Amino acid sequence: MLQWFKLLLLNDDDLPGHLKSAEQLKKAREILQLSGKSVEDVITDYLSRLWKHVISSVSRQLGQNLVDRMPFRVVLTVPAIWKPYACKKMSDAARRAGIVTDRDCGPTSLKIVTEPECAARATLADLEERPDVQVPGLGTSKERS
Repeated sequence: MLQWFKLLLLNDDDLPGHLKSAEQLKKAREILQLSGKSVEDVITDYLSRLWKHVISSVSRQLGQNLVDRMPFRVVLTVPAIWKPYACKKMSDAARRAGIVTDRDCGPTSLKIVTEPECAARATLADLEERPDVQVPGLGTSKERS
C-alpha cells in the first residue's frame, strides 16, 4: 500500500530531517520506482478517482440535473511545510485529474490551502455564532445581527 506519497512532491532538501529517513517515505519511493510512475502521476490518479467518487456521490444525493447547474469551489489542503513549487505541482495534478474544468454553469475554482489555515478557518466558522467569540473585522455574532 502506498502511503505518504504526497510528501514526495517536496524536494528532499526541503523535507525536515526526521521525514527524510522515515520508513513510510522510503517505502513510497520504492513503490513509485517499481511502478514506473512519478509522484505527480500517482497524485493525479488518486485525485481523479477521488473526484469521480465525489461527483457520483453528490449526484446520487442531489440529482445530476442540479449538480450540472452547480458551480464548484474545490479546496485542497497541503502540509504547512510545503514550498510554493510543491503547491503548484498539487494544483497541476488536480487540473490533470479533471477537477478544474469549465462546465456549463461556469468554471470550477481551485484553492490550495495549508492544513493549519484550513483548520483555523473551520474553527472560526464553527465559533462564529457564539456570542462570546469575536471574529476580527466582524465583531460578535450579536453585533452582526
